[in-house]
Amino acid sequence: MHHTDLRSHLMRLSTIPLMTASLLAVFLPPKAAQAANPYQVCAQSLLETGIANLEAADACAAALDPRDLSRCVTAITGRTEIAATEALSGCRQARRPEEVGTCVVDIAADTDGVVPLNVLDYCRLSVLPERYSQCVTGLVSQNDITAALALDTCLSASNLPRNVLPSFIPRTENPPELNPSIPPSQLPDSLPFRSSPLLEQSPTAPPAEATPTTPTPPPTFTPAPTP
Repeated sequence: MHHTDLRSHLMRLSTIPLMTASLLAVFLPPKAAQAANPYQVCAQSLLETGIANLEAADACAAALDPRDLSRCVTAITGRTEIAATEALSGCRQARRPEEVGTCVVDIAADTDGVVPLNVLDYCRLSVLPERYSQCVTGLVSQNDITAALALDTCLSASNLPRNVLPSFIPRTENPPELNPSIPPSQLPDSLPFRSSPLLEQSPTAPPAEATPTTPTPPPTFTPAPTP
């Protein structure tokens, strides 16, 4: 009896999450239910910044990650003087659009004497925009250099390849030739493709077959006449 009551109590508890999910699905507004669609979120965000309908649709449809594209445009237009169309053009050409938005906002806020539209171009060309913004703001704050010099210096440094092995040797199409002035007798034994002395010997001709000869008969003895 006790086990039956416990089982029924557990079954009632397990049905509570299912009932809650069903009620949320019924009473949840349609817009909130469709908010998980990244293309809808992208289009709605671009329209709120002033982008035209067809331009927003084309940009969101062609984006690899529509959410990152819309976040880039929203961040730039909300915290800088860059127009929405220019921000969208720069974000569409970026490898990491969301990081580009962060890069532009950070440099424009922490660096004096920079043109926001030029900052957008620099952040777009950077391989790692967030690290690039840290480089620019750090050099300007701790070194007596202009913002334009910091933008150029950090861009040149951030686009260089990193973590290259010191033992890396580029492959050449033509292998190095041996010095012809070295006589063959002084070449080391470890040279590749050197033939063995046994293989260099000319093959010995097989012995000629003996020609059979006719045997010579023994000499005939003739006795002398008796006197």
